[in-house]
Amino acid sequence: MDRKQLREWLNEHLKDLYPEPVEASITDRELLVMGRLAADADLSEDDARTRIQEHREESRSKRVELAQELQELTGLAVAWGVRLNDVTAYFSSRGVPVMSRLGRAERDVLDTLIRSGVARNRSQALSWAIQSFARGRRDWLRQLRDATDSLRDVREDGMSNERFEPEQPPETLTA
Repeated sequence: MDRKQLREWLNEHLKDLYPEPVEASITDRELLVMGRLAADADLSEDDARTRIQEHREESRSKRVELAQELQELTGLAVAWGVRLNDVTAYFSSRGVPVMSRLGRAERDVLDTLIRSGVARNRSQALSWAIQSFARGRRDWLRQLRDATDSLRDVREDGMSNERFEPEQPPETLTA
């Protein structure tokens, strides 16, 4: 199943859950399906989180059923996320171990978070720090994701439209 077929499949099967087409991304052998609930400018951030939690509970059985089917079709673990206004929430995404080399100053930050009770261990402290960074740079990260998605789409379009198979090697350009 290529990306276009996946998008079509998702939007066909999820049209009753999400008013807009869903987004899909694949990383670390995991398919993340991101839906968007109908925007409501009158909702506070807390109300949006409550509405997302309600949606999570209401849609659980349908998402489980679709995740099993998707896993069979793609061979990928399936995770779900939802956006409502400026609030994004992820459900059923798996934790993946990540190796990182940190200097003394970075480890001191993590250890301070542990000593203060913000986190139980370095893994949780690092997760908290990343989430804090992401909250403070939401718009920038959204722009970065959009640019990355556009670049991927341009590459896919260029590669799928024609194949370059020269009869002879291209000329060498000299300055």
